[in-house]
Amino acid sequence: MKMRAVLFMSAVLMLLSIPPVYGYSDPISVTLIWQFLASILVGLLFFFKSIKLWVIKTFFKEKKKE
Repeated sequence: MKMRAVLFMSAVLMLLSIPPVYGYSDPISVTLIWQFLASILVGLLFFFKSIKLWVIKTFFKEKKKE
């Protein structure tokens, strides 16, 4: 697996694990965490087309034949 893909997957898994870990200890922080994650989701949806083009260009570009 490419290093970029590993870093991306680990970042996504870390972000998704924040609410279950900290949500049970402090009910106020879980609200802030979910608002933070919702703002990330809205940002991703807003820039979906440019992010999609970047992902295709970065990970799925064809190898040059020599």
